[in-house]
Amino acid sequence: MSKDFKTFDLPVNQESAFSNHENIYKRKLEKQQTKFLQKLSFLKPFLQKDEKILLVASACSPITTLERLIIGWMVYYLRRCVLVFTNKRIIHLPAKSDYSYRNSIAQILYSDCQEISIKEKSLIYNYKSGKKEIFRSLKGVKMQKVKSLLSAFDLGGPQSKYKARMHLCPRCTTQLEKG
Repeated sequence: MSKDFKTFDLPVNQESAFSNHENIYKRKLEKQQTKFLQKLSFLKPFLQKDEKILLVASACSPITTLERLIIGWMVYYLRRCVLVFTNKRIIHLPAKSDYSYRNSIAQILYSDCQEISIKEKSLIYNYKSGKKEIFRSLKGVKMQKVKSLLSAFDLGGPQSKYKARMHLCPRCTTQLEKG
């Protein structure tokens, strides 16, 4: 199996996407990842020149305590999202109930994070701006796989001016200004 491969015209690192945390190929993971990648075919213009997709997982976008109290468990269906881990950043895609694209996209640069930690089934981002976000209910992958991926990335390097999650224009792929 080649290391990098174009799946649905997307640059995917198969060794990473189709293997477990011990880098052993698993047919079940290939099927899960392929299902996600099929729904992400629109993503090509958002990827940078030498950016490769390492892993795709579903999660729940950050929610407030008030939202959880008012809406209850339904919030996990209403705030569904897809996280695309690449070699340069994490792409956050709010999704519909069937994980299809909701015409919104954001990015989290590794260099904007002070720390990325995992607690149970939650991915916790502590940004250099002091802000903290929690993506709950991470599904589709084993937490050990995400840990092994994230430990390989350097959180240093050039930062964005917001030092937090940034939304991108769904048409031209440029960063949107706050407000």
